[in-house]
Amino acid sequence: MMRHLRLLLVSAMFMSGALPPSSGLSLQPAVAAEHIRVPADICDWDDYDWRELNDAEKAAWSTLGWTAQLWDSEDGEAWSDGVGWRRLSATEQEAAMSLGYSTDTWGDECE
Repeated sequence: MMRHLRLLLVSAMFMSGALPPSSGLSLQPAVAAEHIRVPADICDWDDYDWRELNDAEKAAWSTLGWTAQLWDSEDGEAWSDGVGWRRLSATEQEAAMSLGYSTDTWGDECE
């Protein structure tokens, strides 16, 4: 939120002429937003270690109750395992969809 407000302020200053182009400030974000990879098969997520996930993927999985310890353990299970799609909040459903899940694939068992 603060980054967006700061960007709006800098944009307004630049557009009004209060911030000349020679100021050296860029209107582009310093770091490109990371995108969530969507594997061909949702079970492919099992092939990743937590450290291999980017920040956006970790955030989505964290929304569903996953932590590094749970993810990397052999028998770890997040609270969302076994919870039906309709029992997930809108935010949790959005996180699941961003990872490639749908109402049809949520809850599918991976071998």
